[in-house]
Amino acid sequence: MTASELSFGYSCGCATRTVDRSQILTVESIPLIKPFLDWGGYGIRKQLPSWETGYIGKKGPGVRITLKDENGKEQYYTFTCDDPEQVVTLLTT
Repeated sequence: MTASELSFGYSCGCATRTVDRSQILTVESIPLIKPFLDWGGYGIRKQLPSWETGYIGKKGPGVRITLKDENGKEQYYTFTCDDPEQVVTLLTT
């Protein structure tokens, strides 16, 4: 994360998503993501009907963000992380 961008995903460049922080509408902490129950497994997953994209690397806490893309459409992303409260604080201050 920089002052203007947020990146999340996996270490290879093709599996990383970088967004401009000005596009972020909402940020929320998720106390527990259960990969198989909530997302059908690990990896980059889609959830219907919202087409939310999950970057699910482990069982545990995570963050959900809502973005407004350049076409004005809302996009939803969830990713696992070690300290979601810190991520939320950094993105909302």
